[in-house]
Amino acid sequence: MLLAGTALNVRAVVGPRTEWLAPLFSICDSERREILLVGPDRDDLVLHARSRAEDLLLRPTELRWCGALAGVAPGGFPAVSVRREATGYCLSLNERERCPLASTAGRAWAC
Repeated sequence: MLLAGTALNVRAVVGPRTEWLAPLFSICDSERREILLVGPDRDDLVLHARSRAEDLLLRPTELRWCGALAGVAPGGFPAVSVRREATGYCLSLNERERCPLASTAGRAWAC
């Protein structure tokens, strides 16, 4: 359904700031290969979505929304959403949205 454009919505309780990527939500296949992961990495919100590159043993695609979680206080209940569009993935955090988060060479170092 995600590939068809249906949004995946997650409601979470904010804990302490992470020092590295931590899963907020993830989907794995029967062989424990990561298909999708959404999670915080310090103040950034990160999306991993499995691509053909991983079948070729290349590094997974990481889409990063820099600073998305800055100012989100522990104990809060943010709404996180991810959906796929023709131009890439979209991440939403409460009323804000970053769209598209495309996996292109030019965006590899951008937030």
